[in-house]
Amino acid sequence: MILLVTSIPVDQFPADPLGIPVFSDLCPPHREAGNADFRLGGLISKWMRDGTLNPEDPIPTLFSGAGRPFPMLFITGGGAFHQESPERVIETLGALTGALLRARVDLFSLAVRDFRKTLTSTKDAAEFILRGIVRGYNAAMPYHDTIRLHWDEDQAELLVQELKRFRFHLAETKDWEIARAPEDVGWLGATP
Repeated sequence: MILLVTSIPVDQFPADPLGIPVFSDLCPPHREAGNADFRLGGLISKWMRDGTLNPEDPIPTLFSGAGRPFPMLFITGGGAFHQESPERVIETLGALTGALLRARVDLFSLAVRDFRKTLTSTKDAAEFILRGIVRGYNAAMPYHDTIRLHWDEDQAELLVQELKRFRFHLAETKDWEIARAPEDVGWLGATP
């Protein structure tokens, strides 16, 4: 398993299958889900308003891109944004990761930046992100995948360091490769 941390917004990677959370008290969606909603011409907001998408349901729903910017879009309910908890973050990320791994895609993106209310410190973010991904990984038992984690530009390198440090606390993640995404180097002048 390879985890790549990038600060480039999800809508700049339209070819990647994407996993995003939506929250019941944020319609239209904000942050990365808002970027995806914009690229889709407001479809996510429409699905939330008409009941097609339930922001309280933690089970991921697959929406086909059908010629739209994202070939596969897995959306899961994150509950209420203002009542977000670490356990809900782990549950939501586990559900998204498991669904994407079971889809057998080699590379996909997770909009982890949308959990910034709960993941206030980078150290907590590393723990909850890894625990969530491991939960999905254990449920799906994939062969090999690469996950691109979208994070804030000024904190991306710090998140890489914290993920590397925390991975030794979980038996499943000890051999995982964690790095800054190579596309960040050219895009922002960041160092790998």
